[in-house]
Amino acid sequence: MHPSFLITILFCITLFAQNADEVVQKSEDLLHSRSSKSDVTMTISRPSWTRELSIRSFSLEDDYAMIYILSPARDMGTSFLKRRIELWQWSPSISRVTKIPPSIMSQPWMGSDFTNDDLVRSASVVNDYTHSFLSDTVSEDGGTAWRVELIPKPTAPVVWSKVIMWITKDDYIRRRVEFFDERGTLMSVMVLENVKKMGGRTIPTKMTMTPRDKPGHHTIMEYNDAQFDISINESFFSQQNMKQIK
Repeated sequence: MHPSFLITILFCITLFAQNADEVVQKSEDLLHSRSSKSDVTMTISRPSWTRELSIRSFSLEDDYAMIYILSPARDMGTSFLKRRIELWQWSPSISRVTKIPPSIMSQPWMGSDFTNDDLVRSASVVNDYTHSFLSDTVSEDGGTAWRVELIPKPTAPVVWSKVIMWITKDDYIRRRVEFFDERGTLMSVMVLENVKKMGGRTIPTKMTMTPRDKPGHHTIMEYNDAQFDISINESFFSQQNMKQIK
């Protein structure tokens, strides 16, 4: 093989990998900004019952997050705090702040089908995974989408052994995300829909998480309001502020 031809091939492979990184970064930038505030309704559905939570959350970059439960009454005031790699929960019923160990990040958040990691984003889909393109496919809304495979880096503190994202080619919106366990088994599928303008951005405002091994189980998160690039600083994300709904 002529050396110049080999160099061309290597350049194309590198460019291809860079483009996969850029696609994931652009899709992440749509959903998350340097800082944000959102009000969300979470509906947890089981074969014999349905439960609804109202949630308010704040974030600052990838290092800080605060989540308050506004309703129902029995859970009101429960809050969660992330500061860099440390996580805490405030339980008003027992007036106690509890540190959340990394070992339970894969556990359900408040009994839903989303994990603790999904809500506080302790792992970064941009920085903690390598990205590569699989074959193109059709997205949930019928448009053409990249199918991007995310494999965790060796030292990354991630829950999943592999993630596959459908990201639309025309607007970089995620429309479907698949989550795989350490055995390579598909465990959960998240579908993102109801794309509309909110907070000055065009984003999916409804996310449905469905576990593959639990028939009749699913959880829906719907954005009622979202604000991006709000004025907020690190001092807001304190254990004191966990104890009072903002």
